Amino acid sequence: MTQPAFKFNSAASHTTHLSEQENAPSAHRQPLVNQPAKLRLAHTVSAAPPSPAPVWQQLEKILPWLTHLHDACTNPSAELTKAAPWLLDNEFHVRRAVRQVREDMPPAFYQRLPRLSASYYQGQPRVLALARAVLVHSHMQLSLVQTVAYLTDYQQAEPLSMAELWALPSMLRLACLEELVQAVSELLPELTAPFERSQAQLNLPFEPSLRVSQALTALIAIASISWVRCFEQVSEVERILRTDPAHIYEVMDFDTQDSYRHAIENIAQRSPFTEWQVAKAAIALASQQGRVRRIGHVGYWLMDEGRAQLEREVGFQLSRRLRLQRWLRARPGYSYSLALVAFTLLAWAIPAVILHSLGASVTAWLLGMGLSLAPALIIGVTVSHGWIARLVTPRKLPKLNVELGLKAGWDTAVVMPVILRQLTEVAPLIERLEMHWLSNPDPRLHLALLSDLGDANTERLPTDNAIEAALVAGIRQLNTRYGEQQPFVLLHRRRQWNAGEGCWMGWERKRGKLEQLANLIINQEAAAFTVQEGQVSALCQARFVVTLDADTRAQANNINRLVSVLAHPLNRVEFDKDTGRAIRGYTFIQPRIEISPDAGVKSLFSRLYSGDTALDIYSRAVSDVYQDLFGEGIFTGKGAFDVAAFQRCLHQRVPENAILSHDLFEGLHGRTGLASDIVFYEDFPEHYLAYARRAARWIRGDWQLTPWLAKKVPCPQQSALSSRFTLLDRWKMLDNLRRSLVAPMLLLFALGAWLWLPGHALLWTVLAVSAPASYLMMDVMGRILSARKPGLTRRLLHPLAEHAGRWALSVVFLAHEAAVA
Repeated sequence: MTQPAFKFNSAASHTTHLSEQENAPSAHRQPLVNQPAKLRLAHTVSAAPPSPAPVWQQLEKILPWLTHLHDACTNPSAELTKAAPWLLDNEFHVRRAVRQVREDMPPAFYQRLPRLSASYYQGQPRVLALARAVLVHSHMQLSLVQTVAYLTDYQQAEPLSMAELWALPSMLRLACLEELVQAVSELLPELTAPFERSQAQLNLPFEPSLRVSQALTALIAIASISWVRCFEQVSEVERILRTDPAHIYEVMDFDTQDSYRHAIENIAQRSPFTEWQVAKAAIALASQQGRVRRIGHVGYWLMDEGRAQLEREVGFQLSRRLRLQRWLRARPGYSYSLALVAFTLLAWAIPAVILHSLGASVTAWLLGMGLSLAPALIIGVTVSHGWIARLVTPRKLPKLNVELGLKAGWDTAVVMPVILRQLTEVAPLIERLEMHWLSNPDPRLHLALLSDLGDANTERLPTDNAIEAALVAGIRQLNTRYGEQQPFVLLHRRRQWNAGEGCWMGWERKRGKLEQLANLIINQEAAAFTVQEGQVSALCQARFVVTLDADTRAQANNINRLVSVLAHPLNRVEFDKDTGRAIRGYTFIQPRIEISPDAGVKSLFSRLYSGDTALDIYSRAVSDVYQDLFGEGIFTGKGAFDVAAFQRCLHQRVPENAILSHDLFEGLHGRTGLASDIVFYEDFPEHYLAYARRAARWIRGDWQLTPWLAKKVPCPQQSALSSRFTLLDRWKMLDNLRRSLVAPMLLLFALGAWLWLPGHALLWTVLAVSAPASYLMMDVMGRILSARKPGLTRRLLHPLAEHAGRWALSVVFLAHEAAVA
């Protein structure tokens, strides 16, 4: 950046600027800016929305204007000689400012800003006038300390709204752009300005070349200031929230704090109370609860069950959309079932109309309606999930701040349960364990490989010793490499005889490893793990466990973020003392699972199938409808859990050798929260046969859970126990069974079309294969409805070709998938 070769007398210049207004009529005079408190008193606002400031309204015209200015600066005239180097060297900063204002100041946000009532300001936002005052007061030499001091003095009479404080950086940029355009227009009159001059502009009385350099310097300073720190130091709402009696707010992450502030903002917008008054009311309610950690936290009254009482206290008025959302969430089971039944019946009516028009007999009618129930259910589930997801806003689970690492008492075991059959499998697993550490190098994380040997007809195989030796050597080598922390642990089990399976195998496979790990941590019983390496005693200090599959990848700090969700008091699980059922909070936190970006390039199959996983519950968490409407998601085996709660919710609830697919089962017992804003990645089968083998295992596991659909369920030591599962829990299990029957039922429907149903068989076949395309249709509709900018619709529709390819493949594989199921 080129530095200015000239200076100015700031005090004299400021006096000159103010003296120009002395004889102006009071209604049209800009208040003195060297006294922020007095300026605040002069800034009276009206209830009307603000008028568009010319610089904001014509923002897009600045970019082509800059292009013409660039051409003029390349071969500058005498008037432009001083300013040209600055403009050429710093053009990027101007373009960046335009882009940032465009992103941060959309029309809906602009319209929420308070409008100044004095005619001098022409109906523009108060914060824009404040931004101009800050620039004049600082002589365009902005700094965080100076800005905070000015805003603090300005707010002595009454605080600014949070929207105004967040809008200040954009308004400062707009004021700098105003000044830059005005100064250049005076230097280069033949270059038409992109917007009309406002009488409330800065109008600094310096020569235009100096004003150009000042405006550019200010734009650079604005980009370097931490506006989050500025907000935290000057916001009255922030100051109030930091008096949280539970002392939780101050240690939460920024996004969670921001969600609390948005809650206050939304309540204040539809109540007679100001934002800071709403914040004080929430703190007052929390303070009345004494030392009760959950309801004594201000978040309980802003984001949880206490919000309704807070809204009553401040006279909150519900909007129509919010009233509908509250109605849906107050009756989640009724809302969900009503939508499901309604859309299913609508879809089911299509074959009914066709059969009626064909004059079908009673037998054909009953047969046709029976066979068409499966595609009708597909459409009903898809459409109801899609529309509920659009009506109900997503729930983000609150988190604590872990940017500086996990807090004391949050020790966490990151474990990879694996089954080893060959020596060559050891090295990649050791490497993946190391990658987890490198992405989350926290001293309170302990990374463990929970390993079994593959099923066999004998207790030991000739290759076992070599595999175990390689495991020990790999963990030992990792600990040597990271000698100071030594975070790596091996917990290896040997085979036991399983009469039910008729082979030697690790007890209960993955579920058994996790159960014995919990027993090791809580009861210090390590006998189940016959081969150990690393600091097992340190692992036993873990309060939480994060379990990852061998192909799971965690982005930087995401393991810590997952733990922070469990540690937040609003997410801590609570059990009913009488039934032992988890009634609020979560034992398990499930991240959103996405297919790894490089998985889609391995083959055409993987590219098509990994592009849209709506049909695959295990590759991506099933629709957020469960979390957003019911407040609980589905556990798919990759996520975090509270060790003590894990053992408590499953104690004497799992019969031995009865459950293969245990993830859903465990998640239903302990309640699962879906952290949809924390993403983990996993691989995807490279070819169809591997995909089919995986699907067969999952279907088998789903059907093993059918005894738990009853009110009396199996247990280890008694014939039966009363089930803890709710109707929603049973529906989740039933929906898995329905999903496994989709291919057989669609195939049966297609066969019935050719063999038994009246009318043209091709018509019925089209109906059969069109049902799975409902996912595609909902995706198309969602993308179109989400498009907000010109040209965006085409970009959003581009991936649909791959979705259509997947649908076509699903039709091709239909018969084989039916046979597998």
